[in-house]
Amino acid sequence: MRKSFPPLAVLTLLLAGSQAAAQVTVNPNALDQLNPPKAAAPATKPPPKKAAPPPHPAGAAHAPAPAAKPPATVAAKPQVLPVPPPAPPPLVPLAPPPPPVIPAPVAVPMRPVSPPPPPTLAADAPDRAMLLPDGVRITFGADRSDLNPAADEVLKAFVANTAKPGITYTILSYAAGTPDDASIARRLSLARALTVRSVLINAGLTSERIYVKALGSNVPADADGPADRTDILVNVSPQNAAEAPSAPKPPTP
Repeated sequence: MRKSFPPLAVLTLLLAGSQAAAQVTVNPNALDQLNPPKAAAPATKPPPKKAAPPPHPAGAAHAPAPAAKPPATVAAKPQVLPVPPPAPPPLVPLAPPPPPVIPAPVAVPMRPVSPPPPPTLAADAPDRAMLLPDGVRITFGADRSDLNPAADEVLKAFVANTAKPGITYTILSYAAGTPDDASIARRLSLARALTVRSVLINAGLTSERIYVKALGSNVPADADGPADRTDILVNVSPQNAAEAPSAPKPPTP
């Protein structure tokens, strides 16, 4: 049979149980004994604050700040180099050196210059020889540059009579041409000059003593004679003026 309690008795039992539970106590120092507290770090003082610069006057409110001066540089000390001792004076020989021995020059054989071949003579060439005060004139046929045997003999005799030391010769050759083409007359005058030159060289003259001028149709206005001609002039130096040879007379045709 279930036993029932009055309500007052139940309230009394509940209060007794709550008081028994409230009697539990806790020691707060028990945890400190297991983990002792560390010593607190000393407090550091904050750095002192810089004093604020005084305010600028009203007129200099927008003035630029003064430029910072560059740091002063320290001049480097000059490096002192050692001075080398002076060089000893050169030795002067007591006697002059012997003269150098120059070997004798080596003789190189020179190949003689072969003369040009003699010109081909033409019996029908209408050439004529004429005596000049200082040379000989050979007239040629129109458009021809060959010589006949009579003109060839006159040139050979002219060289034999005038070939002296210091004597040189100038060949002035002309040819009639047309105003349309001056080169034809110049080429023809050159061919006539080379024909006369080959006769003079084969007669005994060297090429260094002969000067050739092919003038074409440029005949001097004050000159007499035909345009188709070649003049061989003798050049006499002042040293040989007293011994100037005379040109031979051409044979009569």
